[in-house]
Amino acid sequence: GPFYEQSLEDALSHAGDLLTIVAHPQRQGKLVEYWTLPMLEALGTWPDGTEVYNGHYGIPSAIENGRWPLYDSFWDELLTAGHRVWGYANDDFHDPEDFGNAFNMVLVDEATPESIIRAAKAGRCYATTGLKLAHVCVDGSEIEVKTERVCDGRFVGPGGRILAEGKGRSFTYVASGECYVRFEGVCDAGRIFLQPMFRES
Repeated sequence: GPFYEQSLEDALSHAGDLLTIVAHPQRQGKLVEYWTLPMLEALGTWPDGTEVYNGHYGIPSAIENGRWPLYDSFWDELLTAGHRVWGYANDDFHDPEDFGNAFNMVLVDEATPESIIRAAKAGRCYATTGLKLAHVCVDGSEIEVKTERVCDGRFVGPGGRILAEGKGRSFTYVASGECYVRFEGVCDAGRIFLQPMFRES
């Protein structure tokens, strides 16, 4: 209700250095719809990002009950609307089988809580359920991604449109004016979601 939304808006505006993420933002089975683009825009203060994969909803028993762990289409909706939000994966640890099935790899200079939070807030991380990144490079308009294992990979742009896709460990895309480009991949080892790369304005 209005009290909850106002309280959340106030909390976000005072979050400061805290990492703020919209968790499992879309409708799951018979549960109420959690978040929509208009609801987030009405807050006035944006979170750092949104969950793109919820590990608890990805376990077999959750899927059997109508839940689904992926929110990449909602992420694309936010990005397409011009909001620069990062994507995160979390195990949402409720049950023992949840532990470690979705996590974020963070690039830091030192392994301290403060460094990890700063890096995650700045998008110096990627979301994964097990598939790991080997290399990423942006040279002008060319984006090169290498994964540790062979996977089905694709570059995604505004509207969730697939810009290029293939199978392997090495993927390249030359951007042509898209407001953002992001990479995701999937294989037996799991899924990977790289942070979006934005066109310089």
